[in-house]
Amino acid sequence: MNEKLSLFGVVSSAVSAMSQVKKSRKPMIDVDGLPKEIPGYMRADAGKGTETISTRDCAWIGRDGELYDVPLSTFNLEATPLDRAVAIARVHGAARSKHVAVSGIVPKLRMDWDAHKRGPKQHIDDYLVCRIAMAYHEAFFSDASKYPELDPIITAVVAAHAPKSGPERYSDDALLVRLRRKFNRRKDDLLSAVGAEDQPERGPALARARRELDELEQREIEIDRSRLDPALGRRRQLA
Repeated sequence: MNEKLSLFGVVSSAVSAMSQVKKSRKPMIDVDGLPKEIPGYMRADAGKGTETISTRDCAWIGRDGELYDVPLSTFNLEATPLDRAVAIARVHGAARSKHVAVSGIVPKLRMDWDAHKRGPKQHIDDYLVCRIAMAYHEAFFSDASKYPELDPIITAVVAAHAPKSGPERYSDDALLVRLRRKFNRRKDDLLSAVGAEDQPERGPALARARRELDELEQREIEIDRSRLDPALGRRRQLA
């Protein structure tokens, strides 16, 4: 009996000691194959993952960081001024909505910011350029070992998002050249806008423009947001 009690005491002491050791262990992380103590200021976030972090959380600061100190407000973050974008959507939506009076629509379509009869549709190009910027931004921050190739990105965006109908006189090569030129001309503006939809420099104006589009839809005007800057899509559609 005494031997059993003695053995029980030894085991209990061992378990107690092991528990004490576990409780006294400091949080450690592996750094270059060696255990390192987690700094105190990081321990509150220990065990929390980064599952909700994406490339959209990365800010464009130039190809080699040359824009690091340039404020976001310096950039023109809209491919098309928001008031014009809403006006384009309203005019085209009214033209598609049979129950909406079309008087006065034709003169508005001749405004300088809209499509010429034989030329490229400016607002369609702007939409494609925004999509190119989103794809380039994702590629840039997904692989830090190399810079993205622009032409394959443009080709993929055109295949996925360009309207299926258009003037035959504009070949795929001409479209590629035109979109490449437009993207490169405003590269820093377009890439700075990606992921900045909720920033103070951009968020309030976008929210007002979305509300205007919502109000048009409530008046039964057919708004095709798929041809607007993706940032003007409904919040659940933003991607």
